[in-house]
Amino acid sequence: MSVKKKRTDCHKKPVRKDWLEDMVVSATMKMLMNDATIDAIVSALMTLQNAENTALPLYEKQLREVKAPLITC
Repeated sequence: MSVKKKRTDCHKKPVRKDWLEDMVVSATMKMLMNDATIDAIVSALMTLQNAENTALPLYEKQLREVKAPLITC
């Protein structure tokens, strides 16, 4: 069965993709250009930046092991 046959009848008028994308971008920009929103984003980014990376010590250990001289018998 094709996709068209599975759809229910929609009586909405089709809209142009470009128009819809422009509306979404415009609404998003309006939402993001709010001082409270910008402050919240900056705060979240600073929290992430300051959070301790739990994987970093493991990576450093692996790097030391790779750089360690090989012992030959």
